[in-house]
Amino acid sequence: MNKKNVTILLLSNLIAMFFCIQTIKSFIGSHYALEGIKLSSIHDYSSSMLNYRKALGFDPGSGRIRYLYGAMLLNAGRIDEGITELEKTLKGFKDIYLYNNLGRAYLEKKMFDKSRYYYEKALQTGIYYLDAMNNFGTVYLQSGEFDKAIDIFSKIRYYNGDHILAIENLGKAYLLKGEPEKAVECFRREVELAEDKTEALNNLGIACLNAKDYAGATRSFEGALKIDIKNTKAYNNLGSVYYKKGEIRKAISLWKRTLQVDQGNEVAKHNIDEAMRH
Repeated sequence: MNKKNVTILLLSNLIAMFFCIQTIKSFIGSHYALEGIKLSSIHDYSSSMLNYRKALGFDPGSGRIRYLYGAMLLNAGRIDEGITELEKTLKGFKDIYLYNNLGRAYLEKKMFDKSRYYYEKALQTGIYYLDAMNNFGTVYLQSGEFDKAIDIFSKIRYYNGDHILAIENLGKAYLLKGEPEKAVECFRREVELAEDKTEALNNLGIACLNAKDYAGATRSFEGALKIDIKNTKAYNNLGSVYYKKGEIRKAISLWKRTLQVDQGNEVAKHNIDEAMRH
């Protein structure tokens, strides 16, 4: 075998060895990433983080692993670190879930422009991922752009009439816009769909209260208390109904019930102080 052939053979062997090593490193990286996923699912974020870091040590160029690591950091409440990892991922790994997580992270930080930007990118993928649309609507809801929020939540209902989060958010948008009657309609549907109806009944009661339907508000808050006798929100809200009706003693007795359940409840304390002045 001549010198040239020997050189080519050695080079071929080195290339094959390189790809073999890279394959092994990717395999080990995937193993640690899988462990990270398992640990994250049981909320052991510290151990999950260690496994993801090991995974990236073996396979630093994997956009998938870096995306999973960033999403785990968001779930662990480490928002800034999560954003850093997810934005690194943008260089080579782009899909609706990545955009959705970045939108969620910036929404958590109340950076509405950036949140809106990433949710728009998610929608531009052409995949009508309804939870992403719902989060996009939440950006408008929290930034006070109620008409835009209503438009998005209404579109979600067009695609899935039983999307409970969109129905609840649509009701909140109508309520904040000053249209409580439309909010009542949404929250009635939420009560029908909800497995745990306590929160839905509280939402319905607040909408009825704003619509001056005191009988409907009373039924809703009493319904919530039948499910959860210690629901302080329902006691406070039911007290507000009686206060609006001019039944001050009844209102105060309900706020005192709140304090029996939660001695430090600031809403009940404030309401009692206000009522005692009148």
